[in-house]
Formats: sequence, structure tokens, C-alpha cells
Amino acid sequence: MENNNSCICQFLKSVKRGQAITIITDQGGSVTFIFRKIKGFCVIGELSNGTLVEFDCNDLEAIFFPPTPPLPPTGCQVSLFVEAEIQCEDFITGEVICNGSPVPFTPVFLASNPGLINFAQNPVFTDANGNFTVNVSVPAPTSETPVTISAVAVNGTATGVASSIVTCSTTACVLDIFGPEGGTFDCDGPLNGRLVCDGVPVEGVPITITQNPAGTFVINPSSTFTDSDGNFEAGINLAPGGSGTAIITVTADGFASDSIAVSGTCTETCDITATVTPGTTCTYTISGLVTCGLVPQPNVLVDFTTFPAMGMTIPSTTTLADGTYSQTFTVPPGTSITSVLITAAASPGGQPISTELGTVLSCPAPVECPCKFRLGVGGFGAPATANVINGPVSSTVSGTINVSAVQCFIAGPGCNPAVNNFSITFSGGSFVFNLTQGRRIKFSCNDSVSVQLEGTAQATGSSTLQGLFDVFLTATISGSTIIWTINATNDVGDSFNTTFTSAVTPQTFIGDCSQF
Repeated sequence: MENNNSCICQFLKSVKRGQAITIITDQGGSVTFIFRKIKGFCVIGELSNGTLVEFDCNDLEAIFFPPTPPLPPTGCQVSLFVEAEIQCEDFITGEVICNGSPVPFTPVFLASNPGLINFAQNPVFTDANGNFTVNVSVPAPTSETPVTISAVAVNGTATGVASSIVTCSTTACVLDIFGPEGGTFDCDGPLNGRLVCDGVPVEGVPITITQNPAGTFVINPSSTFTDSDGNFEAGINLAPGGSGTAIITVTADGFASDSIAVSGTCTETCDITATVTPGTTCTYTISGLVTCGLVPQPNVLVDFTTFPAMGMTIPSTTTLADGTYSQTFTVPPGTSITSVLITAAASPGGQPISTELGTVLSCPAPVECPCKFRLGVGGFGAPATANVINGPVSSTVSGTINVSAVQCFIAGPGCNPAVNNFSITFSGGSFVFNLTQGRRIKFSCNDSVSVQLEGTAQATGSSTLQGLFDVFLTATISGSTIIWTINATNDVGDSFNTTFTSAVTPQTFIGDCSQF
């Protein structure tokens, strides 16, 4: 068949998955592969060695069917896509395939073990392309519980299973706050938290921070608002020679509040302050004063660190003759409204000092969705080995990991910026570490092969790792496998890092907003 204004793509929509085809490109080359699907104006196939290939239909001159094509896959299966953690309400998607072809308009019977998941329709019916979507809910109260979801279709000949963790609080809105590790700090420490209502982080809520007794610490800032991930950040600081204990209360105006006890001491004799002010688009300025015994300190190097990192560096600077410093920095394009903890550190006269402050930074991208993807680990998860740092202790833990990450994805042309979720669950013996309610800071895709995502997520599980984590996730498709890398760090230096592989599932998708 010869090409005419992309008619090859139109023709291939009628070809069964698993059919062997040979294409002739406009450069005169030929490639034979197993046809998998059409995405927009691209044809996706699989070479004999398992490598996925993609061709633009406009670059094809002709298509032929080899005289002895390989047999398509036999048998029937149900492929499920389930979030690694389901909080109160979510949805499950899947596909029914027999002999390499979608099975349309067939009932799919669903169940969970234990039976904590309620399915809005059961059975649910596949559409004309063999796909199905069903809303699910979890009763409150349900603490974090591992579940297995099973699906049966085509008179019992098609089956599928997937694992997840379910949870649902009885409280509509929950404000979780986290202070310095162990509730104590030396001169300066972090304070952060996340506001979640009905399992969804809430943006733009005013946050007020108070302390009892008043004036025990310098809290910077004492008022702020939740960012696009529902997070807030602040610093707790003590003046040189100060000490004290206070109950710190954080109130999300009209939603919820929470309190923690914090103690601090500061034996230093020098001090550093910091303030952030916005400049032009995507630029900010951090400034402050370095003193020792109230005497300004000139020619002192000041360094900066940020949490989350956001792929951003604030260059070091040096204090002037009056002890003041100022540095302008730029937030990377595509950064959503993000609460950031900035640490300014110096060593006047060889005495290390630092201060912490919370602020909100952003640099919106012209297009909120640069691409879209849906990725997950199928079945009961994948084996993985993680390197863990918890305070002063480093360890290596082997176990099972489950990951789901969906950004801007819709099952058709276009993108939906409201689709913004990732979650990670890891279980290795008594060590259970989950990253839930994950929300993006920024992400990108490399063609239809790999994704890079930075976001924040809240730690749960039986491990003592706690608080908000800055999460870097990459996923690269190589043949029939996905290579995952996860690096997660909180603001006190605890970390979880792993690299592992899992199988590509039928629900796996990476592409631009025009593809489907």
C-alpha cells in the first residue's frame, strides 16, 4: 500500500495488534516489526529483539505484509493500571486483549482482597477499543492497608491482578506539620507541612504560625500560604546565646490546625539574617546581614541551599563593608508555585552560622503541560534494592516497590493540567516506606522514550523517615522494560534512593499532547 497524505495511519487503525508489517521510508529504507498501535500520526512497533520503534506516518512511502508473519500473542488477559496508593477515591483503568486484539463491549468483574475497595460499576464494560475505567472508593476510617485487585473477563479466560495501598481518613481536611528532627534544633531548624482535603492537596490557603510562649523563636515567615502541592515552608531561628521551648501551632485558615513542641539552643556569638523579595519575572533577591556581637562582618562568604532543589542554584556572595549581602537568582522556567526552604550559611571568623527562611517561588511555563505520560509498575510490584539514610545511619534494604506516575494524561488528543499525581510504595521486611500525595514541581519528556519528574510527596509507613520529600523520578523505556530511578530527600538530609526495572504494561504511555 502506498502513502497518500498519511493514509497509512488511517489504514493501520484497522490492523490487528501483533501483525507483522514491513514499512518503506521516504529515504528508501525498510523495517519489519510487530505492529502495536497508532498514536496520533505515529505508528508504534516492536522489533524482534523487543525494542520499541516509532515512525511518523508522513515519512512512510509504503507498507507491506510479510508472506510469513510471526504469530500474534495467544490467549486472553486483563491489563490493569492502578495507582500505587488509593486515598478515599480514585479510578482504575484497564484493557482486555485476546490473541493480540482488544475485546470490545465485554464485562469485566472486579474484586479486592481484603474487600476494602468499592467499585462504582461491577461488572464494568469495555469500550469499542477494549478499554475500561471504573471509579473506586475506600471507606473511612481505613488505615494504610495493602490490597490486591483482581479482574476477570471473557468467561474467566482473561484475568489480571495488581497491588496497591488504600487509606482514607475520617477527617475531611488534614494538616500535617513537621519540625526539626527529634523536636530539637541548634540555632536554626525547618518547619513545613501539607494541607490535604479529601485526599487532595489544597493550594492558596493562608497559613498562620504562632508560638506559646510568644517570642521564644524567630519564625520566618510567621504567615504564608500553601503552594500548588498544598505545602508550606518556614524556618525556626534563635538569636545568639538564646534557648527555649515552645508549642508551635500552625493554622490553615478555615480548614485545620496542628501543633508540635520544639526546643532549641544557640551558643553561637555571631548571627546571620535573610529576606527574599521578588524581582522581575522568574527572578528573586535574597539579602541579609552578618554580625558578631552586633558588629557587622565584612568580606564574609555566604552560601545558599534550597529545599526542594528545583534544579536551581543560588550563587554564593560576599558581605560588604557594612556586613550586608545581596544576591539575585533565577527560578527555572516551568516551575509551579512552590514553597521553598532556603538556608543561608556563613563562617565569620571561622564560626559556622546559618539561618533558615521559607518563601514561595515560581516561574510558570508558557505551556503548563509540555507532554503527557502514564506510567506504572504492573502486577504485585517489582523487586528493588534501596539505599537509605536515616539520620546518622546508612543502610541497604531489599524489597518490593510499586510506582505510579500520571501527568497531564488523557486517553485522547490533548492534555489535562489537572492530572497531577505520583505515588511510591516500598516494603522490605519491617521497613515500609511510602511517598504519597505526590505533586509535580516540573516535568519533561524525551520523545516517547523517557520522562523526568521533580515533585514533593509526604512520607508514610512504618519507617522513621518522615516529613515532606523532594522527589526526582526518571523512567526510561528500553525494549519491553522500564528502567526507573528514584531519589528522594527531606529537609533534614534523610534520603531514599533506588534504581530498578519493571515490565512495560499496555497502559504505558509517553507522548506529546497531540498524541493518543
